Amino acid sequence: MRTLIDTNVLIQLEDDKILEKRFTDFVREAAKNSTLLVHPNIREDVQRDLNRERRERTLSKLGKYSLLDNPPVPDQSFYTGTGAKDQANDRVDVLLLYAVYKDAVNFLVTEDTEIRKWASRVGLRERVLSIDEAAVMFARLASRVEPTHPLMRAIPLHSLDLTNGFFDS
Repeated sequence: MRTLIDTNVLIQLEDDKILEKRFTDFVREAAKNSTLLVHPNIREDVQRDLNRERRERTLSKLGKYSLLDNPPVPDQSFYTGTGAKDQANDRVDVLLLYAVYKDAVNFLVTEDTEIRKWASRVGLRERVLSIDEAAVMFARLASRVEPTHPLMRAIPLHSLDLTNGFFDS
């Protein structure tokens, strides 16, 4: 499973302040079933932080997160459908949502209420989670047993070829 984190979550995780328990709960539970990823364009979001020290600190810690490889780029209709404004920070947020929409990731975790509102508009509400929702969901996942089969393997959903005849029925 792949989980994208938003800039506001990244900053909370990497700031020099005491980390709220709900953030540690999220990271601990997510690590059991998911890979935490950042979008390559999150760097431009962080670079807009007016707090120079926090900006430099966060940028220096980006390397410990895996980057979402070859993220999909939304068309204008998706952008319009979200209701986002044509501003730099909204553009990055729409890129994050589109990665969920195109199944490049399973979930987006954000504390940004605006992103969550946009997610509802484009049918992604169940896959765009708050820190608390994500911690609960990952805890539930960790408590279940997944069956295995020697002929099955896990691959990213977005890498499936939906034109394959297997999906015709």
